[in-house]
Amino acid sequence: AAISVLTNRATVEASLRSQASDPRGRELLSERMKQMYDSVGLVDYALPLVRKMAADADPGVRAEAQKFLSNFASQQTVAGGVASSLGDSDAGVRAQALEALRTSHDPPPLETIEKAFASAKGEVGLGLIELLYEREDSELATRLMPGFKERSTAERLKILTSIAGHADPSAANLISLGLKDSEPDVQRVALTRLLSFPTERAIAQIKTNGASLLPDAQPAKAAVQKELESRTLFPFIARGESSVREEVFPSVEGTGPRVSPDGKWVAYVETGWGRPGGSGGMGRSNLLSVTHLVRNDGSSDHVVSDMFLVGWMWDSRGVASARDGFAAIVNVSGRVITEFGESLDKADQGRGIGGEVWPNGQMREQFGVRMPHSKIVQRMGDDPRAWVDYDYGEDAAFSPDGKWFGPRRVKDEWQFIDSEGSKFQMKAPDRESLWPGTRAFWSPDGARIVVVPVHASNSLGESAVIAPRKAFVIDFASRSMEAEFEIDQVAAIGGWDYRKGRWNPWSADGKHLTFVRQGQIWISDANGTNARRITFDASNKVFPTFSPDGTRIAYITFQFDNREHYTRLGPTDVWSVDIATGLAVRLTQPDPARTEGVDWLDGKTLIFDRVEAGDRRSTLRRLSLR
Repeated sequence: AAISVLTNRATVEASLRSQASDPRGRELLSERMKQMYDSVGLVDYALPLVRKMAADADPGVRAEAQKFLSNFASQQTVAGGVASSLGDSDAGVRAQALEALRTSHDPPPLETIEKAFASAKGEVGLGLIELLYEREDSELATRLMPGFKERSTAERLKILTSIAGHADPSAANLISLGLKDSEPDVQRVALTRLLSFPTERAIAQIKTNGASLLPDAQPAKAAVQKELESRTLFPFIARGESSVREEVFPSVEGTGPRVSPDGKWVAYVETGWGRPGGSGGMGRSNLLSVTHLVRNDGSSDHVVSDMFLVGWMWDSRGVASARDGFAAIVNVSGRVITEFGESLDKADQGRGIGGEVWPNGQMREQFGVRMPHSKIVQRMGDDPRAWVDYDYGEDAAFSPDGKWFGPRRVKDEWQFIDSEGSKFQMKAPDRESLWPGTRAFWSPDGARIVVVPVHASNSLGESAVIAPRKAFVIDFASRSMEAEFEIDQVAAIGGWDYRKGRWNPWSADGKHLTFVRQGQIWISDANGTNARRITFDASNKVFPTFSPDGTRIAYITFQFDNREHYTRLGPTDVWSVDIATGLAVRLTQPDPARTEGVDWLDGKTLIFDRVEAGDRRSTLRRLSLR
């Protein structure tokens, strides 16, 4: 009990240390918080005592001590002791020691993690691979080499996944071991890693180890060898690391890019704080959610909405957005075309205090101009639990022709509403299937809507869990549920829900869906049937998106980061997989910034965002696959 109290105190002090280490951060501290910061050091006196208790006879005490030590595990002297507890006889203590290293305010010393990994196996080994990948550098493959052959299948697969893009001698040695592996998935990933090497060296590896390849790995062998000889799918890899043509794409703190169907425009959301009409603090009401349009060459950037971006109309002439019960479609100039909901008693003209009229690009003034509204999708009733029965429609979507908005949850039903206010409702799945959240996507032809599970960032429960949940396909013509199938829930990772990240799981012709199941990219028919697995590695994946011609899928890989004692994004990368061959490659290089959205600018170019580490500012990037 004493350690638990000390742990809570140490957690507060760790946060204050971080905030007050920056002069600007100290200025923001209230007097009470400054006094608390000035008292930092009280818990430090307990550190040597708790370190002794980490060797207590009672495993419960040993585990509780690890929770306290997590606040100091970035120190060399403490990290070594925590790492030694990874070999504890009690599984609970081992798990808590690993968690201490994962949640220390700053990453533990790299040499401590490297030393611990050399002797760790199983679940502990998997966790340490993540900690080494978190600090990715040119020596990553060398650090992951010890004991490779004796490790579990999951560890071997994760190691070969982590070294994607590395082409040093240690990476080559790991690949050679992978090609001789007893598991076809490990062999497949090892084969794909060869794409980062010069053609002659890579083909020599295949010839040397070809006899070890299992029948299930033979198609991958043929595909890799063909790509090595032609370099047609990923030509930039053959030119070396510097040839990955990543450029900054003009934006105003842009995130979540969505490209118009005709490829001429990019819609994105300007992020930050200081939303007009907000309270002035750091709560959601002050979260900026301004939608911009910019031409595909980066010119003509302008504001079209002050709400979360939802998507494009099929003809590329309208952009849909929604927030706080408002749902509207605007044209490319920012003029409102259609609104959905019930008419307001008094229309909001959107004029700022200076009489400015929407749209106005200067959105960061606290009482600046805002978008006009004449309708709202309202919650019903005064029941304090009304948020369980009704939602504001932020996770609903718009039909491609702009005539319908939905599905929006209304008690036990899904509601659709048209631009004239007409509604219809259909029975929704049970609440447990829809909890804690969903997101809807209309097919390009408007025939179907797929509703996928999303773990909202502010929902209760364990945030660092990627749970299998049901996705649902609605046949719009018959107003009925057509199918349900299992996919991985989009996990809670802070900004991905707070920013209302959107992607497009439909192929351009509306005949296929792509989704993540058991950590892998799959494609299926439009109703979720005839599903086929496309990837075979060990990364967490999200936001799979078809290329315009339907031959490739871009997606984001991620790792969890709990260093602020809450779950957020860890390392992220953009990948692309060729559907016909299953060849998947990492496209982005190590970068401390995080990626939260990706789309195809054209068949050979991707556009994605980067949120700066430790900041909410974001930029758009363009990456050529040519």
